[in-house]
Amino acid sequence: MLGPSLLVAPVFTYGGDVTYYLPTGGWTNWFTGERVHSEHGVWRTERHGFDSVPLWVRDGSVIVTRPDGGSVVFTARREGEEIKVMRS
Repeated sequence: MLGPSLLVAPVFTYGGDVTYYLPTGGWTNWFTGERVHSEHGVWRTERHGFDSVPLWVRDGSVIVTRPDGGSVVFTARREGEEIKVMRS
């Protein structure tokens, strides 16, 4: 877990295989939009290339991003910023 809202599963094998646990609740894959909801958590096994990792956002979380990838520490309230809210 990366804080209470994000789950990142690092890939340590050359083949790209990774097994990880998604805790209870609803989750959305950041890159694909796939949604998973589990009452008791679920183990997942996936294969990833060297340029990707499993990244999941807990439903109900607020993730602040900028289209240009810049820092959002002091600019989250500026006009034109994007706020992504993962539905619950």
